Amino acid sequence: MKTRYPTIIAWLTLVLILPGFCAQASDPPVRQAPITLAMTHLPPYRIMEDGQASGILIQAMTRILAPMNLKIIPVEAPFKRCLLMLKEGRADIYIGLFRTPEREAYLHYIEPPFQTKTVKVFYMRKGEGHKIRSYEDLYTLENPVGIRAGFKNFPRFDADDRIKKEGVSTDEQNLVKLSLGRINAFLHTEEVGDYLIETLGYAGLFEKAPYRPDLHNPAYVVISKKSRFTARAGEFEDAVRAFVLEGQYREVKEAYFTRLKAMYGTD
Repeated sequence: MKTRYPTIIAWLTLVLILPGFCAQASDPPVRQAPITLAMTHLPPYRIMEDGQASGILIQAMTRILAPMNLKIIPVEAPFKRCLLMLKEGRADIYIGLFRTPEREAYLHYIEPPFQTKTVKVFYMRKGEGHKIRSYEDLYTLENPVGIRAGFKNFPRFDADDRIKKEGVSTDEQNLVKLSLGRINAFLHTEEVGDYLIETLGYAGLFEKAPYRPDLHNPAYVVISKKSRFTARAGEFEDAVRAFVLEGQYREVKEAYFTRLKAMYGTD
């Protein structure tokens, strides 16, 4: 007489396995893979408040990474430390970096750049803007031009040792120094400078010098060459290309500044 044990065992095995299988089938999707984003606090592009990252470039990066199912883990640090983190592989990506040969040694630049043009402005105290009508006027300033330490501005200015410059770690420091007359001018990207002056209570105190370099200065998404995500560089390029061609960066910026104007009642 044949035993029925194999049949019983097979039936019990199915009973035990099937509920687990059904539970897996109904479980939510696998959580997004984390990717570490180095960022420096630079409103309105990158903002870190109460451990939460926001701003134009954070929104842009979120859109770029969405098709790749990657979740951002933001790590805020001063700009120079961000570069060091990328160089050592302690951070995976950064958004909004200009290209230099030195950085190319440890970073993979994702083509195409998401932004190609940058407008730099020299902010001065009210009534003093006329002092910088040309590049050569920078040589005549009594006090330094305030800049962010480690940031690239434009090649001629960055390489010119005849111009007095003073670097600080935060933009707020430059605004305070300019208001006190300790620097003659504060150099920054126009959108950032306008945002800071409006939101930090300096509206009406400063003006823009007539001289403003209008630069072809591409900004990129970059990946650390020591990151495990370099293996997916092709996917990054596809995502960035789609983001650029579809005009999504323009959409993100326009929506952000529309909300900002509504909040502060500015034109």
